[in-house]
Amino acid sequence: MELLSQSRSCYFATAAVHAISTMQSSAAAFSMENNHSFAYRKRNREGERSLIQANTKYLLKVRKLYIYSRLEREESIEE
Repeated sequence: MELLSQSRSCYFATAAVHAISTMQSSAAAFSMENNHSFAYRKRNREGERSLIQANTKYLLKVRKLYIYSRLEREESIEE
C-alpha cells in the first residue's frame, strides 16, 4: 500500500512539474509573440513617422517654390 501511495505521489509530482513547465513554456511563447508584435508595431510607427517627415519636407519645398514663383510673377507684372 505504501508503494502505491509513493507511486501516486510520484505521479502527481511529475504531473505538477509537467503542468508548470507547460505553463512556463506557454507564457514564454506568448511573451516572445508579444515582444515581436511590439517590435513590429514600433518599426511601423517609425516608418510612418519618417514618411510623414519626408512628406512634410517635400510639401515645404513645394510651398517655398510656389511662393518664389509667385513673387517672380508679381515682379514681372510690376515691370
